[in-house]
Amino acid sequence: MPKTVRPLFKAKLQTIDKHGEAAVFFLAKFNGMVYKIFPGEKVKAKQWLPNKKGKGNGRLKDAESGNAQVNDRLDAFDRKLSEKWKEKPGLAPEQFRQTVFSDKPEEFCLPLSAWMEIYCKEPKRAMRRLDEIGPSQKESLLSFLRKLTEAPDIRQLAFGRSGLSLTYFEFIKDFVEKKKTEGLTTARKHLLAFAHLYGKFDFDDINWNWRDRFLQFCYTEEQCEFEMDGKLVKYRKKPFEQNYTAKVMAKVVQFVNAGRRAGLTSNTNVSERGFGVPFVDGNACILYESDFEIIDSLDLSHRPDLANVRNLALRGFCTGLRFSDWHKIDKKRIEVIPDRGRVMNIKTQKTKALVSIPVDSLFDRVLNEPDPYMMGYDAFNERLRELCELAGVTRLIDWTTRRGGIQEDFQVRLCDEVSAHDLRRSGLTRLALKGVPDRILRIISGHTTDNQLQKYLRIGDKLALLASVN
Repeated sequence: MPKTVRPLFKAKLQTIDKHGEAAVFFLAKFNGMVYKIFPGEKVKAKQWLPNKKGKGNGRLKDAESGNAQVNDRLDAFDRKLSEKWKEKPGLAPEQFRQTVFSDKPEEFCLPLSAWMEIYCKEPKRAMRRLDEIGPSQKESLLSFLRKLTEAPDIRQLAFGRSGLSLTYFEFIKDFVEKKKTEGLTTARKHLLAFAHLYGKFDFDDINWNWRDRFLQFCYTEEQCEFEMDGKLVKYRKKPFEQNYTAKVMAKVVQFVNAGRRAGLTSNTNVSERGFGVPFVDGNACILYESDFEIIDSLDLSHRPDLANVRNLALRGFCTGLRFSDWHKIDKKRIEVIPDRGRVMNIKTQKTKALVSIPVDSLFDRVLNEPDPYMMGYDAFNERLRELCELAGVTRLIDWTTRRGGIQEDFQVRLCDEVSAHDLRRSGLTRLALKGVPDRILRIISGHTTDNQLQKYLRIGDKLALLASVN
């Protein structure tokens, strides 16, 4: 008889929980299909020996108490998989899983979470609601199916989206984990703090009254402690400025709209005109080439930290890139274009766009300096302000703050407020004056329209910088 080819099932661990435990599952790939089967065992992750050549198929350390019995059960389950495959080879993964558990189902018991993993369309979401369904003790397949039959809400939870009833914070946790964006994570933290101080809320509670209370939270100083992802967060904030509040409110709208698309809410309040917070022209500290001539003339042999900051600042000024892209500036990225000069090609971290930045005499001189070491954003800003004050770049500039609809106009010293973002704005303006097309500037800056770009550059600052360059 021809030999039956069977996939190689390897025992692996599921995600480790906060107690250091993880569910065991058997994984195999065969003819382009993936087979993932849970035997119903949960073990200590530190005692697990992973799959290694010549060292078993993924088992526990036998020296530990009780592990030998678990390994015996895993061996028995592995043999059961082999027997079932010989009986009905080549079945699709779902059919094979059900075949494995169909033999004497009243005797074969699994945790409720394992049955969910086998039968549910969205097991991760369903398993989060186990506390509402009942205790997670081991049950037979017949018992599990009886529960689904007798309780329609559980059946919907297992097999249909209509039964999923995620709360606002459960949904945004999933949403943030999938997007993995820092701005969304920060917005979630602000919302958790607001819920701790002002009371819990859900999708349908986000209306115009909620907006007023949330803006009050944004424009006042707050501090509290709350739990986030199993960790205690000591939250403290100063009043937000209007543009930062507008960013946070935009994330709130994004969360609700995503929940509506997922069928979790019908809330349309956030789509009404005026629900968001408008952006206003922000403050800017524009640096000119004459400023950098003074900074470059400083003797910083006794302050290597400020010499490093000067090198970083010049790179930001020459390229107009974000702070997160400065570490990519390297002579090896320079490309020589015949009859047009040299450019540096860099793929930006935020937009993933490939940008080409012209290499002029100032940029070329900066590249010949020793490569600087990167530092934290806040630490860089603190040293940059110290450097500007040391160089005498202390001229007064107009400054505006807007919090809670109250606007204050006054003057500040440039060296007290300048930041890495101002180097980016100054650098982009410098490139514009050197004739770099707006289309290329938009790619470097990440703006989508010319209108956004022109607000970012500001014509008055362009003329002042032009006079400085001339």
